Amino acid sequence: MCSAWDVATSAGIDMYKGKFAGRTRGVGGSEKVYFHDITIGVVFGKSFYEFTSEVTFSKNLDFGLLGRKGFFDLFDEISFRQDARKCRFRGEGSRLLKKSDFQL
Repeated sequence: MCSAWDVATSAGIDMYKGKFAGRTRGVGGSEKVYFHDITIGVVFGKSFYEFTSEVTFSKNLDFGLLGRKGFFDLFDEISFRQDARKCRFRGEGSRLLKKSDFQL
């Protein structure tokens, strides 16, 4: 599995040049986290969309975090089916996805 550090490095992002967001606190302890505004591409059906989101990276997390601000606010409704390993996104949220000219 790739860590958030691996993902940031492979994308050319210097994690420590992001905006220092403070420290997380949870069951696993405390971590320094850094915000970066990055462009992300997603595929829905046969269309490719791009959006800019604030992503949080930390050296010891196994992933970068997308959250309510910057990702989930793109949609009116989001549902998860853990047993089927699927999620569904519906409607236009507080901001719009930009359809890309990129062809699949």
